[in-house]
Amino acid sequence: MGYPTKVQLIERQESQQWYINFPAPLAQAMEFEKGEVIEWVIQDKQTLVLHRTGRQQAGRRGGDPKKKTIGLLPHLNELWDECMEAFCQQRTGERARRMAVSQLACVGRHTVTGLLYTAGRQFVDWSGDYRFFSRDRWDSHRLFAPVTAGILEFLPADAPFVGAMDDTIVEKTGTKIPGVGYRRDPLSPAFQVNFIRGQRFLQFAGMLPAGEGPGQARAIPLRFEHVPPGAKPRKSAGEEEWKAYHKARKANNLSTHGARLLGQMREELDRQHGAHHRRFIVGVDGGYTHKTVLKGLPERTTLIGRIRKDAKLFYPPRPEDQPARGAKRQYGQSAPAPEELRKDEGTPWQEVSAFAAGKIHRFRANFPFCEACARRECVERMASVTQGLGNGQEGARWKS
Repeated sequence: MGYPTKVQLIERQESQQWYINFPAPLAQAMEFEKGEVIEWVIQDKQTLVLHRTGRQQAGRRGGDPKKKTIGLLPHLNELWDECMEAFCQQRTGERARRMAVSQLACVGRHTVTGLLYTAGRQFVDWSGDYRFFSRDRWDSHRLFAPVTAGILEFLPADAPFVGAMDDTIVEKTGTKIPGVGYRRDPLSPAFQVNFIRGQRFLQFAGMLPAGEGPGQARAIPLRFEHVPPGAKPRKSAGEEEWKAYHKARKANNLSTHGARLLGQMREELDRQHGAHHRRFIVGVDGGYTHKTVLKGLPERTTLIGRIRKDAKLFYPPRPEDQPARGAKRQYGQSAPAPEELRKDEGTPWQEVSAFAAGKIHRFRANFPFCEACARRECVERMASVTQGLGNGQEGARWKS
């Protein structure tokens, strides 16, 4: 008694495909392997013979049908071994390693409970895993120090360390989660401002270029800090309470946190990684291009951001601009606005290349600066105006 098999046909517009599947018991009895090559031999219209050639499918090496892939887990364990100094105890570090692997393997909601189920610890005491997040017994900055060192290993000796900083909102539904509140949804349409509940975080990522010259780069997260705004007093609160709130709000906002984060990254590059010779270049949004961040920039740091095209700019004060009596001037003569610089035909333009949206773009840019900056007698602070070629895109950039 044989094994009956149905002949299948798939008809397409320009071709036909015929399939004959032989049962699994036959494959097991014949000890077939994946990728093995066979031949069909026609004896007559009633007999079709399957002949075994003993060859493997093209592309297999050494007759091994198994797929050759690079395992992720050994490299992840090596990275965690370097991060163990961030934890006060070995068992705390092992707990963090287990939770990190569960984050990658979890197929449901990435909550603490979901991570415990992924790790197979749903029937043991959960208190230690929850205390790992509720009690600050490990340093998140030291946790990412080996990652920063890994980025520096791939950079040329004279290349700058480039990063990007911005704030983001993580949506939350709980009403008792610290720092949760209604925020403006950045994805809302222009004609309707929407609000979402969530936590506000400040993130910083180091850029790992894919090759030399202009090209794509991978953003490696290095900082992700919770920066909640202060609690707003009630309308019936006293004047002293409102003054304390405004004072705390001014001292504890995204700009002050951003300036502090840049200082920490510059200090880490110098002390822990010996990168005193590297320039620190950071790209930010328009919310960070003002005096709070610019005046707090650490040494050997360049900030690239966006400002209004009609921004009021001033040259540094010259000695002859200072009055004979009274307070010293903080601003010099009025400088051209970015839009005026763009329309100035006497300003020389330079053509630069930049990678964005999957391809390299060519831009025109000019870099005007005062004579005192050229002699390094004042802080490097230049207004750079860029104009896209061929697409009419225009904008203003502030570089300090």
